[in-house]
Amino acid sequence: TWLGTPYQWGGDDRNGVDCSAFVQNVYEAALGVRIARTTALQQNEGSTVERSALEPGDLIFFHTPKRTDHVGIYLGLGDFAHASSSRGVMISNLSEAYWKAAYTQARRPHQLDLSPLPVRTGMASTEQPSPRIESSTGSSAPYPTEQREKENGVV
Repeated sequence: TWLGTPYQWGGDDRNGVDCSAFVQNVYEAALGVRIARTTALQQNEGSTVERSALEPGDLIFFHTPKRTDHVGIYLGLGDFAHASSSRGVMISNLSEAYWKAAYTQARRPHQLDLSPLPVRTGMASTEQPSPRIESSTGSSAPYPTEQREKENGVV
């Protein structure tokens, strides 16, 4: 229900949300995990994760030209969900030049159990269901990269 929610600095609900509040809300609602409210504090949650060892649910951090700190939730296959200051809550990919250059670190909160999270893989959808995110209008749609994956024969 967060996809498409507008960005609002300091916002913490579906009327407008910033990146750290988005992450905090998703962690609590989906996983029952309470994490810090600000990106600066979230950067100290749990343990460091190497980029090559990212798993769905990991927190990923960026230093961007527009803002000092930015955070998102890793989804798998390079995709991550975040509250973009220009486009609101959306899915982006770590291979995009902007995010590749801005990436600084990833963290895994100690209390996080990643086992129940869906994992994005290159497997056919009949073998493993694709994770879905519900839009702010209530419709459920595949992650935007799923269409690219289908076009490229990945799924």
